Amino acid sequence: MTINILMLTDKNYISQAKVAMYSACKNTNPKVKIVFTIFCDKSVDRKSRERLFSLEKIFSNIKVNFSEIANEDFVYAKSEYRVPIVSYYRLIAAKILDMEKVLCLDSDLIVEMDLVELYEIDIENYYIAGVRDLYPILYPNFASSYAEQYNIKNFCDYINCGVLLMNLKLMRKDNIVEVFLNELKKKNLWLDQDIFNRVCSGRIRLIDWKYNHITSYTNEEYEWNYKSSEKEGIKEILHFCGPSKPWDNRFISMADKWWRVAKEALEKDIYLDIYRLASIGEGSKKMLDIASICMDCKTIIIVGYSNHGVFIRNALLKYGVTANILFCDNNPEKRKLMLIDKKIYSPVEAAKEYKEAIWVNSVQKQRNAIIEQLKELKIPDERIVNYVYE
Repeated sequence: MTINILMLTDKNYISQAKVAMYSACKNTNPKVKIVFTIFCDKSVDRKSRERLFSLEKIFSNIKVNFSEIANEDFVYAKSEYRVPIVSYYRLIAAKILDMEKVLCLDSDLIVEMDLVELYEIDIENYYIAGVRDLYPILYPNFASSYAEQYNIKNFCDYINCGVLLMNLKLMRKDNIVEVFLNELKKKNLWLDQDIFNRVCSGRIRLIDWKYNHITSYTNEEYEWNYKSSEKEGIKEILHFCGPSKPWDNRFISMADKWWRVAKEALEKDIYLDIYRLASIGEGSKKMLDIASICMDCKTIIIVGYSNHGVFIRNALLKYGVTANILFCDNNPEKRKLMLIDKKIYSPVEAAKEYKEAIWVNSVQKQRNAIIEQLKELKIPDERIVNYVYE
């Protein structure tokens, strides 16, 4: 038996793709051949590709192929929510791949189950199979407005496309790829997922939520809304869908499981680098945890004189922190504001004057750049805490 798996990546998601692929190989029957096809853009260089090819040396039953996709078909595609154009590439899978069906997996997931079970689900009369998206069920006001704006006729079979079993043979027969590409001209809030659901509605097979367990939802929320297996110790596919990712924040739900796989799958130096960026000092914690770290220190430097920075200052005061709380910011214009009763420092000034301070990084979009800057200023890791807004 052969399982065909399609994955998508650009240069920024190689490590995540490797973790997902490793987890799939580790937990699927080793007697089954797995063929990975990686749709990518030209940013994925030879060195990056070699990192994924290296899995063939660990697992004797797998094959890794790359297919570099040109963007001519995607001139109308819009990149939003930090999602790259590459995510649209699966829309043309039936045109590129000479096979009857393929299992498409996002890179922000880990597989804990044998994929044979999922791959053998019958989709002969369906275009796709997937897990019903829980978000519209939990937020019906949103769903009502969304359906009207984006021409979603029915949320009853609206699925999350992070795990997608695709009937390529039927798609080719019905010339569905052309329909998909025409839909790029329309408004699609959830990008290619809207297109799959809008075009395939009525020909979508719903499958058990264990095949795409979005970790930001609780088990209770799933169990209240879905009929699913109640077996103890059930094996799942865990999908870290949404803006909070385990490689950014070690303290989101089930992040520890991703990190355990990453430690096995990734090269040691790359793993340590990702781990350091995600968990400098005490890592990304809730404000109560940050307050407990700061409780007995004399000086706190909040990096970023911003809404987030002021929120952190007020929260620390609320939790009873009595330290001298100061701000620093790279923007000289902000340093002129003096909206509080203390000087706003540059990071360089603060590092020179307050050598024993605890540094709380409030910066969100450029968080990693700030971490590198503090490292250059020789601030020890154990005295840096990242605040992550969720």
